[in-house]
Amino acid sequence: MVVFRGAIFALVLGAIALVLCGATLLVSASFSLNPERLIGDGLGLLAGLFYAGYILVVSQLRLSMSTVKIATASATVGAVILLGIALLSGESLWPQTIWGWWVVVGLAVISQVVGQSLIMYALAHLPSAFASIGLLLQPVIATMLAWWFFEEHLSPNQGLGGMIVLVGIGLARWCDHK
Repeated sequence: MVVFRGAIFALVLGAIALVLCGATLLVSASFSLNPERLIGDGLGLLAGLFYAGYILVVSQLRLSMSTVKIATASATVGAVILLGIALLSGESLWPQTIWGWWVVVGLAVISQVVGQSLIMYALAHLPSAFASIGLLLQPVIATMLAWWFFEEHLSPNQGLGGMIVLVGIGLARWCDHK
């Protein structure tokens, strides 16, 4: 039994390596060491760190709290922080058109209410290791949607990266059932 668990652990590590390699290939088209992009790249890394922290905190909170309570608290804290940032930026806080309001409502419902609530719900029912690997499905879907809706050109490396991520997620899911 110990040998079997060791083999499964090795496969999980392999799945993690696969999804990280696949994600790297997926974003490879935008790799550059341009000094003009350092601030944006740094902010992207910082956002990734905050997202990882968010997932860790939510997975711990889901052990003792409901999805609704966590989602409400998360949205409230996020709204207060983003309101402060928006006020400091000097930008207008209100959409100028009806279409702008539809975009705001759509973003709120799709990404915050539906998306984050589903992630919080899943974190209570899936091992956090698998849930974390599974969340790497997001850039694959975003890439496919960008190709579909915005006709973005995808390189063969990006296609291969997306497929590698999917294989890694499948391997992680298979390991979760063993």
